[in-house]
Amino acid sequence: MATTTKDKKDTDPSAEACSNCRAPKGSPGVPKLSACSRCGLVLYCSRDCQRAHWKACHKECCVAKADRVPQKQDSMGAHTDAASRVAASGEECIICLEALSAGFAITLQCTHKFHAACVEKLRQFGVKQTCSLCRKALPPGPEKQCEDAAFLLIKIDHLVEQGKASWDALPAEARREIDTTIFNLRAAAYQGYEEAACSLGFMYLYGHGLAQSDAMAAKWFRKAANKGSSDAQVNLVHLVAEGRGVSQSFQEAYEWYKKAAAQEDIDAECALGSFMRRDWASLKAM
Repeated sequence: MATTTKDKKDTDPSAEACSNCRAPKGSPGVPKLSACSRCGLVLYCSRDCQRAHWKACHKECCVAKADRVPQKQDSMGAHTDAASRVAASGEECIICLEALSAGFAITLQCTHKFHAACVEKLRQFGVKQTCSLCRKALPPGPEKQCEDAAFLLIKIDHLVEQGKASWDALPAEARREIDTTIFNLRAAAYQGYEEAACSLGFMYLYGHGLAQSDAMAAKWFRKAANKGSSDAQVNLVHLVAEGRGVSQSFQEAYEWYKKAAAQEDIDAECALGSFMRRDWASLKAM
């Protein structure tokens, strides 16, 4: 079942991040990422991260490349199963048979990859909630993924508030939970769920579970803002008006404030008067 161009048109290069510490490729100290030598499907920034992730969870679901080689369909070996071939190669979505590079890919625990939008289409049409090849369970829908992520974030934030952990040094269990949170939020965001994109913006903005980055925060806030999230629009205003992670533009910031105010966002409505005078110093103090 094919997805639309709109569903898959913008591949996110930021999806390339260390599977253990979530440091994105190209960030300070992470010039490149290396794939797991056994399965070749997950990426790491260092051997230490690979060892830690292997012990924590990857060992249970790592499938060697040789074990994913498709079987011959006939006794003469004339052809192989096309579905197994594209899933094993990791180059095409097994559902729509289009390049995985054309959209956000979900990798199930069984290592088979699909476009997030394709999985959502299957779910909408009532197809059994399992992998089309090996019958492993499909990931939940974007609303449930965002809900699960919010629950884990609240749990970890509670630990931090109690002084039992810090965002810079989470215990092993919390680190696994934050990895799950990030995966769920990315998957939900790439299915157009604005609350997930907004949550990713906050995580990048404050460095909660992800390397702090105003540029990445602005990117995710912009995705959510374009979907109509007033929270994302207001937070994007501050980044754009101050030139944090993006080019400074009072005009763009003003336009986002107008959109948020149109949704009866109280903060945006109160700030518009000051912003129209371009008195950014007084605006920040509000």
